[in-house]
Amino acid sequence: MTFERRARQLRRSRGTRLCSESRGQLKNVRQLHLLLLFLFGMTLANEVFATLREIRESAVSLSALGIDVFDPCAVFAFCVFGVLAIVHVLQWMASARLRSSL
Repeated sequence: MTFERRARQLRRSRGTRLCSESRGQLKNVRQLHLLLLFLFGMTLANEVFATLREIRESAVSLSALGIDVFDPCAVFAFCVFGVLAIVHVLQWMASARLRSSL
């Protein structure tokens, strides 16, 4: 095998390695972005719940149904985003462990 041919093979393998490393880093950025979206959803649901609670405490309403109708929706949204964030972190850790072992 000539020197030029071996140098070409090394350049190709290095390029392939760099390409696969950049794909792995891009996957990590995507995972981080999705996790931040879930955490934003949790924060938003928590703030909606706090806003509804403050409206309920500050307003005296004579009607039977008021703003209290939306409390279960806010609690449900907070719980769903919390569970999605936890499941996502577990999936991220598992995929990173699999990638490192291969």
